[in-house]
Amino acid sequence: NLVPNDFFDCLPLKQGTYALISASISGNNIESVHLMSMLKAAFITIMPLYPQNPELALSKLTKHFEQYIKNQLIINCFIGILDPINDNIICSNAGQPNPILYDTKRKASEYINLTSTSLGFNSGLTTSYAKHEISLRHKILVIYSHGAIDSVNNSGEEYGKDRLISTVNEKLNLAPSNPSEEILKKVNEYSLNLPWREDISIITIQTRLK
Repeated sequence: NLVPNDFFDCLPLKQGTYALISASISGNNIESVHLMSMLKAAFITIMPLYPQNPELALSKLTKHFEQYIKNQLIINCFIGILDPINDNIICSNAGQPNPILYDTKRKASEYINLTSTSLGFNSGLTTSYAKHEISLRHKILVIYSHGAIDSVNNSGEEYGKDRLISTVNEKLNLAPSNPSEEILKKVNEYSLNLPWREDISIITIQTRLK
């Protein structure tokens, strides 16, 4: 039986910030579910130790899950530290797709280049991860898993990056109350809810409504 292999979590930190994680694990089986549970627990334990350094948290996770990475399980992981007071997010990425940043004033979107490799992938488990700071003032950040762009229709054609950013513009221009749900509906319509499709996670982050 297939089981979900995407997850998202949010953890409040003492400094008034929030640690966010969006991750996916290869395989739709019991082993990946077990690993997902361990990753959730590790995230809760590790993030208070690195409240301003998501890149160090990713390096720590790489070491923590060394044996699973050596067994060729792939872990993709985005970690962000959201600061709602200063309207920014400090983030680091390990294999998740490049997020989309929507400008609420210009009503336009762009991809943010956070290209990276999965946890420990092809690196001898010594990968260092880059740290990025993204301003969220008058912006909405859209984080998603590979399933959002890799979903295919009944002709086998992928949804792709161009369709996704077009959908983000279309839906966010309407200022819906639940933008993630509206974007997901459009992707689902394309893939016709095919039972063999990849898991899809879409998270939208906005620090202020106005």
